[in-house]
Amino acid sequence: MKKIVLFICLCFFLSVFASELRIYNDKCVYYPDSPKSFVGFNSNVVVFCDNYKLPLFKGNKVEGVSPLKKLFGKYKDLSFNFAKVSEKKAILEKAVNSLKVSGSMDLAKIFEKSDYFASKLATVKKEERDLNDKVSALVSEINRMAPSVYPYYCNIPKKFNSIKYQFKGIDTKISNKVFFDVNSKRAKVLKQLTLKNSSGIDIKADKIYVLNIYSRRYFFPIDFRPWVVRERVFGTRKMVARKPANETYNMVGDIPAEPSPVEKQAVQTESRVYMLENVNLFSDGLEKNFKIKEGIVGFEKHLVVYPYTDVRVYNEYKFKLPFEVDSHYWEVSVGKKSFSNVKGMFDKDKKFYRIFAGIDYSVLVSRKKDLNFKEEKGFFSKKKVVKDGYELVFKNISDKAKDLNVVDRVPVSVKEDIVVRDVVINGINDYKLGKKGKLSFNLHLKPGEVKKVKVTFVIEYPENQKIWY
Repeated sequence: MKKIVLFICLCFFLSVFASELRIYNDKCVYYPDSPKSFVGFNSNVVVFCDNYKLPLFKGNKVEGVSPLKKLFGKYKDLSFNFAKVSEKKAILEKAVNSLKVSGSMDLAKIFEKSDYFASKLATVKKEERDLNDKVSALVSEINRMAPSVYPYYCNIPKKFNSIKYQFKGIDTKISNKVFFDVNSKRAKVLKQLTLKNSSGIDIKADKIYVLNIYSRRYFFPIDFRPWVVRERVFGTRKMVARKPANETYNMVGDIPAEPSPVEKQAVQTESRVYMLENVNLFSDGLEKNFKIKEGIVGFEKHLVVYPYTDVRVYNEYKFKLPFEVDSHYWEVSVGKKSFSNVKGMFDKDKKFYRIFAGIDYSVLVSRKKDLNFKEEKGFFSKKKVVKDGYELVFKNISDKAKDLNVVDRVPVSVKEDIVVRDVVINGINDYKLGKKGKLSFNLHLKPGEVKKVKVTFVIEYPENQKIWY
């Protein structure tokens, strides 16, 4: 019975005094398990003891061992040496200024002493400059790790029940990474937590909780939208409200081809909340990576182009996500090629995840408006008729065959008195034309081959209206 009571008391003690760090949008709350008077290299820390705020004061010593504290020891030694050299220089300058011509000292003796003091003074001045440069470099390095060069303390009461620090300076980032192996058609998908501590407080916590915040979006990806014929009121263009920002954006860039080192495993406890156990998070200003989840998936690669908005040909990769992602930004590696800030998106059927990574410059695409545009009035009706269209040209300038997925569009109407009819696609036999005007087809281009696809259509509308599309 006594052992059970002791075990319960021990568990209660550990639950009360276990150290814990919580990070919310760069605001940190730290509950140390055995706090002392030393706080850290940060004068902006707010210390609460039993809900009472404690004042901070500057100190001149450090406790424990960490990169920041070692640098502070060097800073103190160099500062002391710099002060000694500065004092030595002042003494030598005073000695040089005190040299006077007197009857007891001939001119040769004066020149001899002057030469001696001048040599000593030059050596001391160089030593002072070197020490000053070292101190400045050391201060810059400390400032990268902490807001202050000096440590700070607070008077902790001897008897306390709870103590916590509130401060800023720990940056968090959740990143998604994918590594495509073109030969095996397999991809390694990684979700990673990155912490960077430049708060000036060395953290040793049994548990660290991180609330992830979405990063900012970059730019819109290519996604199909209908080409709608609308009525123009009073001769002005009627603007269409843009859709709100959603998770269908994409961007390409550069990242290292190999994943950065991952220290420990981070556990996802709920949506956007992560927990680390038994972590020493020194204030060194360096990024530390923690793996959250990992999976191996198969993928498909296609060349795609949306000529109506962008004539560049993209490498598109499609795969199934092995886990839930917090944001849709990715770091992508394909062999030796790397891309950063890539914005992925789900297909509308939610079966596949899409990522654009890289442009194929060996396929040239152009889209030209039909020069035979005609607008005429019906002979026996009160309708106006527009005959319009465009031509797509695809050219493979490489020595390898290319298979290309093409998505374009034809106008559609949302009003009964405006009709789009007689849609004709020449140059391709196998294509799909959806209800929303989405035109899609596949092209096989031999090396050096050029193919043309011409799209024409007719729009009929009341003669007393004006339209735009």
